[in-house]
Amino acid sequence: MASNLINTEWLIYLVLYLSIGYYFSRDTQGILNKMMSILGWPIEITQKLSGTKYIPYLFLLPNMIIFGLFTFAPLGVNFGFSASDGMSIMFSNREFSGFDNVYRIFSDTQIDTGLENYQDDKFYASLINTFIFVIFQVPVMITVALFTAVNDNDFPLLQGTVFFFVIIFVIFALLADLLYTIIDPRVRLTGGEK
Repeated sequence: MASNLINTEWLIYLVLYLSIGYYFSRDTQGILNKMMSILGWPIEITQKLSGTKYIPYLFLLPNMIIFGLFTFAPLGVNFGFSASDGMSIMFSNREFSGFDNVYRIFSDTQIDTGLENYQDDKFYASLINTFIFVIFQVPVMITVALFTAVNDNDFPLLQGTVFFFVIIFVIFALLADLLYTIIDPRVRLTGGEK
């Protein structure tokens, strides 16, 4: 029973990891440098094999895998579901329908029953809810970050926030100017010539 309570397998792997690190750090001088070499030997081997050019990608790889797994994979699955019909979660058991589901949302009557369509009301309600969430969530998030940065004297965050707002303002000002020339035919992009 005591052997079930104490699992020493992790200890064997830890000793193996540190032994390999000690083997690779035998040339290192100084106790602190030797300890860092013992702990960081996988990075040092990768750096010796590939150089320093690919090390940033090695550090970004776990984040990209998790981001892709939990962001892009569900996005692709949802696009697949929107282009197919059926109740199964497996795409092999679903029938391809193309844009029929999108047409069904915006049509006045249901395609399959001929009754009045209430799905567009749900779709518009979800669009309004998403719009309200974005309108209120983003300013609150930026305001809290800005006040926290001011309180903590975090000047790079302040500079980044101001730069972000300046870029957004410049983009919208440029869009407004370009749209104004399209809406009002009296305004031309000729530089003042008549």
